[in-house]
Amino acid sequence: MKNVAALAVLLTASAPALEVHEWGTFTTLSGSDGHPLVWYLPYREPSQLPKFVHGQGLRLKGMPVRVRMETPVIYFYPEKAGEVTVEATYRSGTITEVYPSPKTHMFFGPTPVRWTGTLVPPDDAEALSLIPAVPEGSKGDHYAAARAVPDAWIFRSSRTHVTPEEKTVTTEEAEKFIFYRGSGANTPALIAQLDASNGITLSTGSTHPHKLNIALEVKGESARWRTLTAVKDHEQVPETEILDGPMRPVREVEKEIGSWFQGSLTGEGLTSAEAAAMIDTWDETWFREEGTRVFSILPQDWVDEVLPLTVDPKPEKLVRVFVARLELIQPSKEIRLADALVDPAADFSQVEALKLGRFADGALNRAIDVQGQRMRTRFHQLQSDAAKRTSAR
Repeated sequence: MKNVAALAVLLTASAPALEVHEWGTFTTLSGSDGHPLVWYLPYREPSQLPKFVHGQGLRLKGMPVRVRMETPVIYFYPEKAGEVTVEATYRSGTITEVYPSPKTHMFFGPTPVRWTGTLVPPDDAEALSLIPAVPEGSKGDHYAAARAVPDAWIFRSSRTHVTPEEKTVTTEEAEKFIFYRGSGANTPALIAQLDASNGITLSTGSTHPHKLNIALEVKGESARWRTLTAVKDHEQVPETEILDGPMRPVREVEKEIGSWFQGSLTGEGLTSAEAAAMIDTWDETWFREEGTRVFSILPQDWVDEVLPLTVDPKPEKLVRVFVARLELIQPSKEIRLADALVDPAADFSQVEALKLGRFADGALNRAIDVQGQRMRTRFHQLQSDAAKRTSAR
C-alpha cells in the first residue's frame, strides 16, 4: 500500500506543470424593463469570422436566441511540449463555431465539444507555418487580435474530413489558442433596467457577487460612462444610478474605459497581453457602437456552472475571465419604434434613425411588447368606460 502511495506521489511530482487562461463574453439584449429579449444575429454582423473557422454555419448562428457567447479563447502555458485534451459544454446552448477543429462532432444542444492536440513552443517554426493568415481589412480580421499574446504556446492538431469528391483527407491545423463561440438560452447573470432619466438599476438572481460593473452610452461620436455599484447577490436591494455628465469625444472615453478594463481583467488573473488582446478584439463593438450598455466582469464560479471546462492534464491554475455585455434599449427608442411601426405614413428611414444595428430584431420584439401593453391598457379603459355607462342607466 505504501508503494502504491509513493508511486502516486512520484507520478504527480513528475507531471509537467500547466497553466490555462481563458477569456470570453456573454452578450444579451434587454428592454428598458430589464427583461432579456430574444434577438437575431444578422448574417452581415460585425463579429463575423474568417472562412477557416469551422462551424455549423448560418443555420444555427442566425437562430433567435437570448444569449450570444462570443469569442472565448483558451491560452496554454505548459512547462514543456505535450498532449492536451480540452472539453467544453455550453449547458443551456450550442457551441456553433470553433478553431482548430474538435475531435467530436458538433450537434445542436448542450453536447460536449472536445479538442485533442499537442502544445508546442511559441517559436515552433513548423507550427507557426500552419496558422492561417488573417489579412488586415479582411472578413473577421478582429479575430487576429487574440494572437497578440507572445508567451502563449501553440495548440496543434489534425483534422480528418471527407471532401466533396468523397476522399478522406487529414490536414494539420494550429493556432495560438483554442477558439469557440455559441448561442444559448441561459438566464443572464445580471439584469439591468434603464429608465427615461438614464437611470440604471442592476440586480441578480444568483448568489454570486458582481463586483466590477460599468455603464456606457455612445451617441454618434460622443460618449459618457461611469462605474456602477457592486451587486452582492440576489438579496441585495437594487439601487438606481444615473448615467449623466457631459458627453465627450468617443475616442477620449474609449481610452478611459480601455484602461479600466485593462486593470480589471489583469486583476482577475489575465496577463497584460491577454487583457490587451481581449480589448483589441472588441473595442469597436464595445466602445463605439451606438447605444447604452452595461459591462460586468463575471464571477468564475458562475462561468463554471454555465460553461463547464475540463483540461487533461489538469492544470495547476485555470483562470477564466468572462465579460457580460448587457445591451439596453432606451425607453424613448422603444416608443419611437413602436410608433413608427403602426404609423401608415412612416417609412424605414425612421427605423434606421434609431441606429439599432444588429439588435434591431430584438428591439422589434420589445416594440411589439410596448404596443401590446398600449392595446391592453386601451382595452381595459374601454371596458371600464362601458361598465360605467351601464351602471349609470
